[in-house]
Amino acid sequence: MALPKVSINVGHAIQAEILQNNEYVADLYDRLAVENPCIANLLAAFGQNIGRDDKEYTNMATMGLLIYRLLESQAEADAMECEFEN
Repeated sequence: MALPKVSINVGHAIQAEILQNNEYVADLYDRLAVENPCIANLLAAFGQNIGRDDKEYTNMATMGLLIYRLLESQAEADAMECEFEN
């Protein structure tokens, strides 16, 4: 199975979610730690091993979380579209 191509509409929806919740990234990480601990652990381990400053790690971890959320949301949207077509 290939990863979904994220549509502009999904991108805008995620951007709106972020703007509505100041704790969006922290909440996303907490959810990911429960639902997909392998990825959460990878992000945490990466931060401990890169030997760079905290801000750089935070920015990279945030981007990893947001990319995960974009792909997750697009997969959900694609599944809903398939349901409506049937």
